[in-house]
Amino acid sequence: MGLQDREYYRDETSPPGIQFNFQTMVSKLILVNVGLFVINIFTSGRLFSYMAATPDSLVDITRVWQLLTYGFAHANPFHILFNMFALWMFGREVEARRGSQEFLAVYLLSLVIGGTVWCGRYLLIGSGGGASLVGASGAVSTVIMLFILANPKRQLLLFFAIPAPAWAVGALFVFMNMMGMRSNENIAYDVHLAGVACAFLYHFSGVTLTRWTPGWLSSAARGLKSKPKLKVHDPDDQYSDLDSEADRILDKVHREGESSLNRRERQILKDYSRRMRQKHQ
Repeated sequence: MGLQDREYYRDETSPPGIQFNFQTMVSKLILVNVGLFVINIFTSGRLFSYMAATPDSLVDITRVWQLLTYGFAHANPFHILFNMFALWMFGREVEARRGSQEFLAVYLLSLVIGGTVWCGRYLLIGSGGGASLVGASGAVSTVIMLFILANPKRQLLLFFAIPAPAWAVGALFVFMNMMGMRSNENIAYDVHLAGVACAFLYHFSGVTLTRWTPGWLSSAARGLKSKPKLKVHDPDDQYSDLDSEADRILDKVHREGESSLNRRERQILKDYSRRMRQKHQ
């Protein structure tokens, strides 16, 4: 269950239908990817040729940054459409659980690990001449699997048509990628599997990456984050403390995810939500 589904988070005045929240890290990542894709079109593909990873990216210090940038380059419209749609579908709930900064840290780390695995494989087999890697599929695989691990019994539509529990979809996803490794298709199945492995290690280790990130990276993540615009100034002094405390807790949810809340904080948000509903009646 995502934070937006909980009683204390719902706003009864919100308009119905699908909404794209530009405040979330998921939406920002999608905008960055789409923006770079458009810029690449106007540069006749030269931008992505610099951003793509090659086997040498792992051993050439002047190109090691490509182990990250490849994840923001895509081969064609279908490639970026599929990745961004999956990121939007599954990433919103993962971000709500983990917090924006932690979600960004997991996403970027999985890109680096996936790129490292792919480059390492080509260097080991010695047939990487002319090969290049682009696409966010590895990080998106991590996001999808984190969603499945948190919601194993959630019903999903397999192939957009067949209802199936999330754990079964995850098992099929892993099986298909393992089978794909045996084919000669020009698809980075190993990067997908590296993303799945990242999700399992992260989920079951219980580690919080933002506790170990450099100060400059944490500051950058905070710069990308917008504070929730939910603050309400009530003229009654008796509610001022509740407003202030609710603002603090909502900011904590945005930073660290809903799982960081204790029982007292959840009750405060419920009280705050109840008062807001009464005020709008």
